[in-house]
Amino acid sequence: MIPVIVKRWRKGDFYMKVYMFHYVKDKSNYFHFNAKLFEKKIRELLKKYKIISLKDMDGNNDLDNSIMLTFDDGTIDHYEIVYPILKKLNVSGLFFIPSCIKSKKMLDIQIIHKLLEAEDSEILLKKICRKLDDFGIDINNYKVDKSLDSNSMALVKQLL
Repeated sequence: MIPVIVKRWRKGDFYMKVYMFHYVKDKSNYFHFNAKLFEKKIRELLKKYKIISLKDMDGNNDLDNSIMLTFDDGTIDHYEIVYPILKKLNVSGLFFIPSCIKSKKMLDIQIIHKLLEAEDSEILLKKICRKLDDFGIDINNYKVDKSLDSNSMALVKQLL
């Protein structure tokens, strides 16, 4: 499954569309686009919308057919895969870089995503549950927050 997240961003009295990406990499158990699929998606978006930058929004009230691309967490795949594709297609994006990047530390959620990338969420959840059982911790009635993720993936994220 590949997540498609389109948000409507309010600017003054009107809204514009934002297409948010996280990971673009060749292999992962976690939600992602690979390079080929990412480029295909950008080409599809170019057929439907004018892809604009943050600078293009300044003073522009005619954004009905516009969309902005955003990229969360500033991962290396954004530099190695996303940037060359955007450059090739003459498209810009807005990259949100975590403040911990200078200290070369990963965000907690990125560490969790790395675990989910390396191990199927069902298997990872079973391992976590076995360890919690060793401590007498029962999570059978643990409520999973509403999520786009599968129940096992959402539960792993919440527990970690």
